[in-house]
Amino acid sequence: MLFGRQEEAARRGLFPEKREATMRAISNIVNATIGADEPLQTVTVGRVAAASYRDLLSIVDGSATDEAVLAHAESIAETFDAHIEVMLANEVPSPAVYAAEGLGPTYALIEAERETRDAKADALRQRLEGIDRRHDVRRCDAYPGELQRLAASLSRCADLTIVSRPYGRQHHDATTLEAVLFEGGRAAYVVPHEPCKPVLPEVVVVGWRDTPECAQAIGAAMPFLQRARQVYLVSVTEGEPAEARRQEPMADMVRHLARHDVKLEVRHLPEWSHPADALLNEGRMTGAGLIVAGAYGRSRLREWILGGVTRELLKRSELPLLLAR
Repeated sequence: MLFGRQEEAARRGLFPEKREATMRAISNIVNATIGADEPLQTVTVGRVAAASYRDLLSIVDGSATDEAVLAHAESIAETFDAHIEVMLANEVPSPAVYAAEGLGPTYALIEAERETRDAKADALRQRLEGIDRRHDVRRCDAYPGELQRLAASLSRCADLTIVSRPYGRQHHDATTLEAVLFEGGRAAYVVPHEPCKPVLPEVVVVGWRDTPECAQAIGAAMPFLQRARQVYLVSVTEGEPAEARRQEPMADMVRHLARHDVKLEVRHLPEWSHPADALLNEGRMTGAGLIVAGAYGRSRLREWILGGVTRELLKRSELPLLLAR
């Protein structure tokens, strides 16, 4: 082990005998691995390795919004050569539901529910026959609370979880999304309901705040950010900006993204009273294909009672969202 000046000298190559011995050892290992008669491939050092998604989780429930989720999953999987794990979340009615309606969980009712779940599974298998990507189906028949626990558990073993946007049509709450973000501790890619032909986003808007949630979202979005033609790092000023206090968290993030070869432009938006309005407007004005943001910077209860950026984005965004916390 080298210390002090010796370490610096070794780094600068002032110990040629040790340097040559190290290079010989590396050469011997490579030759033993690929064969001495095979040509040694040149490896370029110093270029940033592109981040990627290799394992995707798509959560569907047999509703009309499944098509959008699967279409986005297929597009992302094709771009990154990823595997798709599809979770079919079949909600089993609790006995309390029958009791509230004055019914008993008779055999006929239970059998009808089972047939409905079987039909959803058959329809999903037929839909997936047209996907030319590696995929598996995980059918989960469970009570609502158990479904959220399973979604969180599966999301921990995926690079990105793809879900439908809540607060619209057949989706009235965000329990599955929140399970992925809070219990799973993973990022979620939230797709709008409208079926479309998804493409890799060429323009991405990143909502910046100096918070752990935002940093997690940027890290999770790195494969998209590196491949985008343009990324806008957008700061919506709420009160005195950090730069006015001689702090530079945004400048630090700019340097961090530049080191990852992200093509970046910084925008400060001081005239907006609500950050969600600013981000949605910026997405429309720039022609963005994706909005990246930290989720639930304050408690879910306060978001529900007082409103918040996450809830407003989920209710109103027509663009895919990548959220993390």
